[in-house]
Amino acid sequence: MALAEAGAALIRRLLAEVAADRRALADRTAEVRRFSAPVPAPPPERPAALALALDRAYTVLESIFERVARTLEGGAPVGGDWHRALLQNAALDIEHVRPPILGGSSLAAADELRRFRHFLRHAYAASLDAERIARVAASWLSAFAAVEADLDAFSDFLRRMAESLDQGG
Repeated sequence: MALAEAGAALIRRLLAEVAADRRALADRTAEVRRFSAPVPAPPPERPAALALALDRAYTVLESIFERVARTLEGGAPVGGDWHRALLQNAALDIEHVRPPILGGSSLAAADELRRFRHFLRHAYAASLDAERIARVAASWLSAFAAVEADLDAFSDFLRRMAESLDQGG
């Protein structure tokens, strides 16, 4: 297999993995929407279910960033703040490598979700604050269309890259 063909195959695999992650992200966001919808007399475990849905949504989004970093950038950040660094890197335009994965408003919403997930995973003794969880969910839901648009643009970039490699360029 020629080098360009191997590169095109690698990019097409990344594109397929990102597409699968995007479907999972849409599913997790649908869970956030479902657990955020007003209902009469919500059960007491509803905030925990919403918190888990938010956690899972960010985990899927982070998976996209990790895949891109491994495939296009030579690896994901390491160290104690690698989650934050990975997200910040997703907003970078890396010349001759890739455009930003997320833009400004998407990045802000994703960062809020990342910080919430960090709190959720490390605040073992803290009680869940239903109002805070609802605010984070509302913020994510209002930003999700922008996140999807950014991911659409990035997927288009990957398609163009694969096509260019298919043509030997």
